[in-house]
Amino acid sequence: MIIGFIGVGTMGGPICSNLLRQTDHDIRVFDLNDEAVARVEALGATRSGLAELCAAADVILTSLPAVSIVEKIALGEDGVLGNAKPGTTYIDLSTTSVSSTRAIAAKLAAAGIDMLDAPISTSADQAGRGEMAMMVGGDPEVFERHRELFHTMGDPDKVFYVGGIGNGLVVKIVNNYLAQAYTAAASEAFAVGVSAGIDAQVLHNAISQSSGNSMMYQVLANRALAGRYDDPDFTLDLGYKDAQLFLELSDDLKIPTPIGSDVHTQMRFALGGDRGKLDHTVVMRVYEDLLGIDISQHEG
Repeated sequence: MIIGFIGVGTMGGPICSNLLRQTDHDIRVFDLNDEAVARVEALGATRSGLAELCAAADVILTSLPAVSIVEKIALGEDGVLGNAKPGTTYIDLSTTSVSSTRAIAAKLAAAGIDMLDAPISTSADQAGRGEMAMMVGGDPEVFERHRELFHTMGDPDKVFYVGGIGNGLVVKIVNNYLAQAYTAAASEAFAVGVSAGIDAQVLHNAISQSSGNSMMYQVLANRALAGRYDDPDFTLDLGYKDAQLFLELSDDLKIPTPIGSDVHTQMRFALGGDRGKLDHTVVMRVYEDLLGIDISQHEG
């Protein structure tokens, strides 16, 4: 089939590259970044204009950084609504607003276009190897029609169908909030432990074998001990956006989330230091700056 892929940057590029290696689909791509397009062109993708891509594709995939951009692509005259034919399936891989996604899906449905929201939880390297976790929301029959495509993009054991449109985003936003909350708590724990005179490596070794250990603790600790935040797996800007989406969702539901508000504030302190393009674990620097310590150099 013809697949249109819009947004082939940090995450979209590896996903598109994996599809090019693993399938024989005719994949046409659009991105404002010429270098990003050139990288997937070299693997066999065809560069296309936006309107032309949307008109030709059987399936349209988007991987985009912001709600406003998704809305423009999905509903604009040059985008999906203005050009895709009835029967087309639009799959948004972005992490955006639940309410916006449901509104987009309703408008597309009126034009005979199906939509699935399928945010991903992975690193760029895992995306390139087809090892992504994916949370998919939308009509179950539409999901089943494209199950093989999802199993090519992601790890089949980590592709989760989670219900109606927008539900994929709910699961992703809650998951990412937990990841940021663990990171914030680990930062506080390290700051208190080393300030009390514990060698940073000794503290890490003990926590790693105790009840405080977790996947996100290990990510934070390894970054802090190395003092390396400038080669991000997931940037602070993106983490902050996801924390904001969690607060917006909880506000829509009128559910109090005081811990979420504190996590969001801690991330805002880090952003105030112009660190948005660094790894999200750079929230540790808030405490290092405040206390005048460097975890990577701290010995008890």
